[in-house]
Amino acid sequence: MRILRTVVALMLLLGPGVASAKVLLDTDLIYFQDSKTTSATSTRTGSFYSGALLVDATGKETLYLGAILGMGSVVISGGTRETFSHQDVILGGRWFIGRQRLMSLSLGYGVLARGDLKESSATPREKWEGTSLYGKVTVAPQFRQWTAGISLIYHQVNYVEKTVQGTTSKDTFQRTMIWPAISLGYKW
Repeated sequence: MRILRTVVALMLLLGPGVASAKVLLDTDLIYFQDSKTTSATSTRTGSFYSGALLVDATGKETLYLGAILGMGSVVISGGTRETFSHQDVILGGRWFIGRQRLMSLSLGYGVLARGDLKESSATPREKWEGTSLYGKVTVAPQFRQWTAGISLIYHQVNYVEKTVQGTTSKDTFQRTMIWPAISLGYKW
């Protein structure tokens, strides 16, 4: 309900121009895997996906505002298996820099961040809730209505509430991730 109120307030602030404004659909994708061979071999595999629906706030196609949905997971396997996954609803914007709009900067605040952590098979699954910060620098040339390029993404999650086996408590857990991604966008 909190998210719906925030989105409605954002649309009201943007005014009646939203119906005729340009819209940007933006996606990012990263998949990585690395292995560490020591006395206990371990492999870490991760992925991140994000999708944004943004509306031209200025009519000049330089500043877009809207919502971003991000989700990802990291699995570390070896002697023990640790899994972490997250889903975020982020309100933010994207600013295109320069006349050619080759580079852009995206910033956002995650009004709802949920995480799921399982540290080993012997420990119960932990569900976390909190907020997040999101930043992205993208270099993506435009081809007609499409943009394709690379991004550097910063994502910091600040969890403040933990639920384990139905019991909720106040606790803190922070995770910061920085990674490159493939970026694809479409304007209409």
